[in-house]
Amino acid sequence: MITIVFEILMLLSIIIPIYFQRVLVHFIGNLMGYNFYSNNSVQKQLQSAGVFSLGSKLNNLGESIQKEVHGSLLPVYAIELKQKMKNGVGGLTTVTYYGKKTRSFIIQDGHRSACYGVVEGTQCKGNLQQHTFTSDEDFCYADSYAVVNDRICLSSGSINVQVYNNNVMCTGNNGAKTLVLSKAEYNQLCGENLRAVFVYYSDSHNPQTVPIPNPNPYVSCLNKQPGVCVFEDTEQINAENTVSTQDSYYYGSN
Repeated sequence: MITIVFEILMLLSIIIPIYFQRVLVHFIGNLMGYNFYSNNSVQKQLQSAGVFSLGSKLNNLGESIQKEVHGSLLPVYAIELKQKMKNGVGGLTTVTYYGKKTRSFIIQDGHRSACYGVVEGTQCKGNLQQHTFTSDEDFCYADSYAVVNDRICLSSGSINVQVYNNNVMCTGNNGAKTLVLSKAEYNQLCGENLRAVFVYYSDSHNPQTVPIPNPNPYVSCLNKQPGVCVFEDTEQINAENTVSTQDSYYYGSN
């Protein structure tokens, strides 16, 4: 009789979780008037027969797959975290652009102010004004952009890009201003290889903050100071086709 029970349990171990296997063993034992778990020799036979081991292995396999998927998505999570840091979410960010001209800004919760002076730490030693897009040069410091072949679309906010017969159409969302230039015109206006140096100051009291140092290994900083992250960003303006890390771009083509 016990042999039959073993065979049944071996079959069930393939299709039901380990917890329910143990409940079923107890239930079958009661029906037979026999307590399997009170008998050490029977318990050892059940274990040596592998009745419960397969369920445990399946549980471990599920955990391994979950960890592997999470690990493969870490670079994607890092892009989102970097965008929060660039926009001063959960703290404050300073950025200095090095191109044809040098310009500095202070950013907090997505609001950008131009510092006409020197940035020291989180302070502007000079005149601090809200950044507006009133001249073409102001678009050199836009963090929303798209590049399609030789055309560059710059914007004060998120943008939509459509391509029809190699013609680039660029429109801003929610009234955002846009400027479309060729690569040669952009380099003439802003300078080649425009480089930006960001400093993110994490606010530990803000629930939206990005912790520094960050457990995500793809969120890297050039410094080692806790709560402060220095990182560089080079605009990929001279690439063949690219967009900045915004959420509202799409391409259509005919």
